[in-house]
Amino acid sequence: VSELRGSDRCRRLAEARQVCWWVLSQVNPGWTLKELGGALGKDHTTVIYALRKLDGESGLKDRARGVLRIVRGE
Repeated sequence: VSELRGSDRCRRLAEARQVCWWVLSQVNPGWTLKELGGALGKDHTTVIYALRKLDGESGLKDRARGVLRIVRGE
Protein backbone atom coordinates (compact mmCIF):
# COMPACT_ATOMS: atom_id res chain seq x y z
CA VAL A 1 0.00 0.00 0.00
CA SER A 2 2.85 2.40 0.70
CA GLU A 3 3.98 2.17 -2.94
CA LEU A 4 0.44 2.96 -4.11
CA ARG A 5 0.37 6.02 -1.86
CA GLY A 6 3.80 7.14 -3.05
CA SER A 7 4.69 9.58 -5.81
CA ASP A 8 6.31 7.10 -8.21
CA ARG A 9 4.60 7.29 -11.60
CA CYS A 10 6.05 4.16 -13.20
CA ARG A 11 3.51 2.33 -15.34
CA ARG A 12 3.22 -0.64 -12.99
CA LEU A 13 2.24 1.52 -10.02
CA ALA A 14 0.11 3.95 -12.02
CA GLU A 15 -1.99 1.11 -13.43
CA ALA A 16 -2.23 -0.53 -10.00
CA ARG A 17 -3.57 2.76 -8.59
CA GLN A 18 -6.08 3.04 -11.43
CA VAL A 19 -7.33 -0.50 -10.83
CA CYS A 20 -7.48 0.15 -7.09
CA TRP A 21 -9.61 3.27 -7.52
CA TRP A 22 -11.97 1.51 -9.91
CA VAL A 23 -12.40 -1.41 -7.50
CA LEU A 24 -12.92 0.97 -4.57
CA SER A 25 -15.55 2.87 -6.58
CA GLN A 26 -17.40 -0.40 -7.25
CA VAL A 27 -17.20 -1.66 -3.66
CA ASN A 28 -18.02 1.76 -2.15
CA PRO A 29 -20.38 3.42 -4.65
CA GLY A 30 -21.20 6.23 -2.23
CA TRP A 31 -17.62 7.46 -1.98
CA THR A 32 -16.85 10.82 -3.52
CA LEU A 33 -13.90 11.37 -5.83
CA LYS A 34 -12.20 13.20 -2.98
CA GLU A 35 -12.63 10.16 -0.71
CA LEU A 36 -11.33 7.80 -3.40
CA GLY A 37 -8.29 10.00 -3.95
CA GLY A 38 -7.71 10.34 -0.23
CA ALA A 39 -7.56 6.56 0.12
CA LEU A 40 -4.24 6.65 -1.75
CA GLY A 41 -3.18 10.18 -0.83
CA LYS A 42 -4.00 11.65 -4.23
CA ASP A 43 -6.16 14.46 -5.58
CA HIS A 44 -9.68 13.90 -6.93
CA THR A 45 -8.58 15.03 -10.39
CA THR A 46 -6.11 12.15 -10.50
CA VAL A 47 -8.98 9.77 -9.78
CA ILE A 48 -11.04 11.31 -12.59
CA TYR A 49 -8.16 10.76 -15.01
CA ALA A 50 -7.65 7.18 -13.79
CA LEU A 51 -11.30 6.19 -14.12
CA ARG A 52 -11.55 7.72 -17.59
CA LYS A 53 -8.40 5.93 -18.67
CA LEU A 54 -9.76 2.63 -17.39
CA ASP A 55 -12.93 3.13 -19.41
CA GLY A 56 -10.83 3.53 -22.54
CA GLU A 57 -8.52 0.53 -22.08
CA SER A 58 -10.27 -2.82 -22.24
CA GLY A 59 -7.24 -4.83 -21.07
CA LEU A 60 -6.84 -2.74 -17.96
CA LYS A 61 -10.59 -2.86 -17.31
CA ASP A 62 -10.51 -6.67 -17.60
CA ARG A 63 -7.78 -6.82 -14.97
CA ALA A 64 -9.80 -4.51 -12.74
CA ARG A 65 -12.85 -6.75 -13.10
CA GLY A 66 -10.69 -9.74 -12.15
CA VAL A 67 -9.52 -7.96 -9.01
CA LEU A 68 -13.10 -7.02 -8.15
CA ARG A 69 -14.17 -10.68 -8.44
CA ILE A 70 -11.38 -11.64 -6.04
CA VAL A 71 -12.34 -8.89 -3.58
CA ARG A 72 -15.98 -10.01 -3.69
CA GLY A 73 -14.98 -13.66 -3.27
CA GLU A 74 -16.50 -14.79 -6.57
